[in-house]
Amino acid sequence: MRKILKSEEAVEKIPDNSVVAISGFNLLVAPEYLILKLYQRYKQTGHPKGLFLEVNPIPTPPGRVLDKIATELYNDPAQEFLSRILVTYPGWSPTPQKMIQENRIERYTWSVGTVSWFLREVARGLPGVLTRLGLGTFLDPRKGGGYLNELAKKRGGLFLRSMPPELM
Repeated sequence: MRKILKSEEAVEKIPDNSVVAISGFNLLVAPEYLILKLYQRYKQTGHPKGLFLEVNPIPTPPGRVLDKIATELYNDPAQEFLSRILVTYPGWSPTPQKMIQENRIERYTWSVGTVSWFLREVARGLPGVLTRLGLGTFLDPRKGGGYLNELAKKRGGLFLRSMPPELM
């Protein structure tokens, strides 16, 4: 059954350590208001924390919602809001890039087409996608798995935990 919720009701339903998918192709249709409400809830209650953001090109133009949030997170070394991010391109904001380079959050990548396809399939209620795209490249789980910083490699990453043994 479909249900229409107020933004505050929607973000209250997101538990700690959730995967949050954001589509928006550089702000074209990014849900900025909901992202802001989610972060405001974290600042007020400390929850949800440990979020894993999965996004196609991240909507982080300077001065917009994710750029502002990333700047606040960067200036708070004890932040627990964001732990991991899968993004094809970290955008124009230098702050998320610094967090990634300094290993303050895990960073993974897929091709933009794969992320878009994945988000579409999950939105349809399917478990994800299998693709040969990236095999033999740094995206291949046997050759780096799309891990883009040492923290992602150290924590065992996103891919190898769910990779079927016959594909390894």
